[in-house]
Amino acid sequence: GFTADYVAGVWMGYDDNTPLTGVGGGGLPAEIWKETMSRVHKHLPARPLPMATVAPQPQVATERSQRQNRSGQNAVDRVILNVLDELFGLR
Repeated sequence: GFTADYVAGVWMGYDDNTPLTGVGGGGLPAEIWKETMSRVHKHLPARPLPMATVAPQPQVATERSQRQNRSGQNAVDRVILNVLDELFGLR
């Protein structure tokens, strides 16, 4: 979970992949998270969560020429290929 100041997660289990029975995320892990965050925030003023600005609504391409370039590649394919190229140099 998170607050305006911190992000924290609680993991419970065994390091040998043995199933941990009787423990769910809303039970003991949630209690541990709440207790930890209460202590961490004890002397901090309460702050609201920062809110993201609203993203503009996308415009939908209505003409085939707006959706595809001459090679038949659509805009989504181009974006995906560009991201992969930037990350992994695939082209």
